[in-house]
Amino acid sequence: MKPEILPDSALAVLGHLGEYRFLTAAQLVRLGGARSTPRSMSNLLRQLESKNRLVGKISFGVHPTEGKLENVYFLSTKGAALLERESGLPAEAIKFPKSSGTLFQRDYFHRLACLDFQIAFKAALRGRGFDCLRFDRYFDPAGDARATRGGTAPVLTSIPLAAGQTIIPDAMAIYHNGERPFLFLAEISMGNDAKRVANQLRAHIAVLGSGAVSEHFGFDRGHFVACLFESTSCMQSVMRQLADDPGIGEHYRRHFLFAPIASGFPEEWNLWDGLRMTFHGL
Repeated sequence: MKPEILPDSALAVLGHLGEYRFLTAAQLVRLGGARSTPRSMSNLLRQLESKNRLVGKISFGVHPTEGKLENVYFLSTKGAALLERESGLPAEAIKFPKSSGTLFQRDYFHRLACLDFQIAFKAALRGRGFDCLRFDRYFDPAGDARATRGGTAPVLTSIPLAAGQTIIPDAMAIYHNGERPFLFLAEISMGNDAKRVANQLRAHIAVLGSGAVSEHFGFDRGHFVACLFESTSCMQSVMRQLADDPGIGEHYRRHFLFAPIASGFPEEWNLWDGLRMTFHGL
């Protein structure tokens, strides 16, 4: 059979999907290289889905307050094979859902916020000439769900702790700023439950003291936690709770950075005492 020949714009879409696993049309526009508007990107995706069968999509219908939700796109098995052939990337470097059971409905907005942060963070690194060496999300499987009991595969951000416990941050990343590498975990908070988030971050403090994260990822330095919030008032409440907690050592303060979710990568971050600073190493 004659190999399928695609324009560069279509190959750019496949490449982005292979890097991020799931993306909306608007996110693909922000990544560049294909189309300049979500409408024109949707037209290209429609062709790649229905005619070429190189991508699949998940549709979500209408949300009661947000209206029509964006479709989420991913590589099909055929699209992943074509990308491997055209790009020269190894198969294991190309991300796509291996079964139709990989769904998005339960935490649609949270996953999109996680993807938005990843896109913005990588763009910030590229703009400075720095390298992102690794970026995993809580919905990246570490194995084949079909091969595990109960059909649930472990995820790449699952970090083993003492006594058989684990912690699963929303994301983790390793990057290099030209001088040294950095490792961070990310927690992205939707809604206004400040008490729940504060307790979640207290668990991170215990993990920081154990060194389990650096050990798990083979990293010879400590890590920090990036905390992003949909609600600014929730963020401020969490910061106050941690700042006023007498059981938290002062030396942990610089290991937590706080910022509201933004359209791009936040240029300013806050420590829990309100001191503003830039992201570590940037």
